[in-house]
Amino acid sequence: MNTISQQLKGLEVLPLDVLLELITFLPVFDAFSLVSTSQKLHTLRSNRSFWHILIQTLRRFSVPLACPLHADLTQNLEILTLRTLQRQQTILLPSPSPVRVKNYLGYLRAIESISIISGTHLYLTCDLKDGMARCWDLTNGNALAEIYVGRNILAKSTLSTEKGKFLICLLVAETTREFVATSVVVLCLDYLTSIDNSVPDSYSNVHLSILHRSALDATYPAMYPSCAMNEQGLLVISKMATFIHLIAINLNTGVKAILETDLTEMEVDSVDLSFRGQDLIITTSSTRSSGMYTCSRDNLPYSSDPNVTTYRQHLNLLPLSVNIPFSPTVLSYERCGFYPSGSRTSNGSIGTITEMPSKNSFATTTHYAITYEKQGAEHYTECCFWHLDAPHAGEVTPTEPVHQCRLPGLQFFEVPCAGSESGAWGAFVCDVDLDIDANVDDFGHDFEVDVDVSSIAATSAVRNMETDDSKAEIFLVHYDVFTRTSSVHRPLLPESLPGSCDWREMSSRSWVNNIKSIEFDERLGILYLMVDGLEGGMLCGLEFI
Repeated sequence: MNTISQQLKGLEVLPLDVLLELITFLPVFDAFSLVSTSQKLHTLRSNRSFWHILIQTLRRFSVPLACPLHADLTQNLEILTLRTLQRQQTILLPSPSPVRVKNYLGYLRAIESISIISGTHLYLTCDLKDGMARCWDLTNGNALAEIYVGRNILAKSTLSTEKGKFLICLLVAETTREFVATSVVVLCLDYLTSIDNSVPDSYSNVHLSILHRSALDATYPAMYPSCAMNEQGLLVISKMATFIHLIAINLNTGVKAILETDLTEMEVDSVDLSFRGQDLIITTSSTRSSGMYTCSRDNLPYSSDPNVTTYRQHLNLLPLSVNIPFSPTVLSYERCGFYPSGSRTSNGSIGTITEMPSKNSFATTTHYAITYEKQGAEHYTECCFWHLDAPHAGEVTPTEPVHQCRLPGLQFFEVPCAGSESGAWGAFVCDVDLDIDANVDDFGHDFEVDVDVSSIAATSAVRNMETDDSKAEIFLVHYDVFTRTSSVHRPLLPESLPGSCDWREMSSRSWVNNIKSIEFDERLGILYLMVDGLEGGMLCGLEFI
């Protein structure tokens, strides 16, 4: 005891700048333990530089702060740090329990989720009746802005470009009976929010506008499964016809490029897109094989002849991976999509702290149903995590999944799984009690694409999921990009949802089978659930802090 006491006294006599320098080398929870050991060290908590150091440590370990991405963190560093740590302690439990379950939007007429605005209580929906996109303030249930986009959203991509600005690319059809996109819409949400964590969030100057709208050729056999945007203002849409094409549009100059590939619809069932900086990553999949390719920035219309507005060229795709691994006994295989993850870089000084996402890695998700002759049946969903480092000139990046993890059961094909903003989290709805001892013909592939830099999209499993034999569960997957390890968390779910009186809820937790969409805001620690009902859609949230 005397030795420990002497060591503490040795620390107490150190100059303040030396103590703060030592704290920079400690994990955040160890730093809290240190300042709790003596009254004098405890006084460090009143020093703003102490909280600044803890925030920098959290960001160094890629832990998103409990505030919007581009927030200017000049106030309330202590409250922000404590809320972030409280969230991490809760959601990283094996079975995190929500502190409250809220009904944000009661039963409305047919609505679909568009996107959360991470770190805020703003939420975007689309009304299938009138085609209006609406931005809601979930703190009071009021619609703050609306604009027409289309009645049927078939694919989307989101991008947080700067403070108070959020872009959403939508591939839409005019009616819910159409399954091929007829136009591409780039929706811009502008908003101002207070980051004062001592009072409820307040929003002002919320405005929705159309940044770009153009028609797509919906002539058979054309399909448009995915789209992606980047911060340089480039929009790319994948087109599946006889051959696979990429339609690239520079939103700043209006230049449009049609890139023709050698891939055909006979060898590709789906195409997903994501940006790695200015390069485009293309993932293709089918029941036979899957591939990963890169399209160099040199082939994309970042700069061109000002007299040329549209051009067409043949594109030689550079393979990043010959084949995405899959089991030779696969009964059902489908890509889930991918999302960025990785460390964050810092800009600014003590007075100004901002967060910038890194996009050097992503995850794909594959669905397996494997039958063993003697051991019965096993079905599971497997997440494969990939790290893509920029290759040197003239070199192909060798890529293999750096980590894989399994979820019990097959994912509900109707519910796209969701990746978090940083890519560290994925949210899934899986059937953990599925009887796959059936004819192989019962397994099929359907597509409901929802791919972007902030969310993964899921499709595939068994066509008849919502049966009496199914047992739905929600899983959260956490991936640590530094240790390349993952953990699976099964949140404790309520028996029923507040304000729900659906006749289909005959047994406890049967509402899970009615989930239409799921999204996870890792910043606020909220799991958003859009639940289908007889009276329309209902948006609920499981709040973990």
